[in-house]
Amino acid sequence: MFGKLKSAVGGSPSQKIVDKISPLVNQHLEKVLELAPGIVNDDEQFTKIIIDPAYLAVAVSAGGMTKLIPKFEARFTMAFLHVRDKLVVIDGDTVSLVNDLPDKLKETLLESLNKA
Repeated sequence: MFGKLKSAVGGSPSQKIVDKISPLVNQHLEKVLELAPGIVNDDEQFTKIIIDPAYLAVAVSAGGMTKLIPKFEARFTMAFLHVRDKLVVIDGDTVSLVNDLPDKLKETLLESLNKA
């Protein structure tokens, strides 16, 4: 019963936020192609260079939607690290993104936000 009601209202808050922020996350995720593999693998440097600017962009563009998810900033950081682990490919000195990034990004973001 509640599932039908939730889908009639438009889905979960997490799904709405993922739909809204995916393009911004994609833009910031593509910046990893300019980084050395060591930086991409270092959580602290990756957070400072990629995640923090991405969070600011998301917080500004989401227009308060991020308040629908408790502790969104911490969850966003954990979700983005999960996205990095799933969708960024490091092969020697080369950093690339998975071939089907547009298809996997929303799914991975939603999964990550719900787990965090």
